[in-house]
Amino acid sequence: MVDAYGGFEISRLPGYSAGSGAAWLEQGGVKVNANIRGGGEYGPTWHQAALKEKRYKCYEDMEAIAQDLIARKISSPAKLACIGGSKGGLMVGNLITGPLSSQLFGAAVCQVPLLDMKVYSHLLVSKITRVRFLCPLKTGRLACRQTSVLMKLLTIFFNAR
Repeated sequence: MVDAYGGFEISRLPGYSAGSGAAWLEQGGVKVNANIRGGGEYGPTWHQAALKEKRYKCYEDMEAIAQDLIARKISSPAKLACIGGSKGGLMVGNLITGPLSSQLFGAAVCQVPLLDMKVYSHLLVSKITRVRFLCPLKTGRLACRQTSVLMKLLTIFFNAR
């Protein structure tokens, strides 16, 4: 299971959770706390590397981690899961709808996600965080399709018709 957040310059430092760790490890599972761009693990430059039009960088980081786990035979796509909440939920949503990443993960846990970035700007919380997202403020539909999982799914659905 690959767990990541990648936002708001919040650091996800190495640690152990006895509650989930023991049960998961006893069943042969592996848990990875990924330090992806957008987080604060390596300072402001690391955080800023995945803002706005570069938001996709955190998704690329997750793909690279999954590919490495598979290449090293630590896991396989059928057994590999991604998990994230809030901004990490947006990341998970993008992973399960991306052409490469959807093939890398056999399961996903998408907790309290921000999936509809078109509506997001109308929520109270967006006033605090809007500088971190492109969509939809002054950027148009292309940026929305690149960030919003809901917009990606609608584009896929209507293009298939």
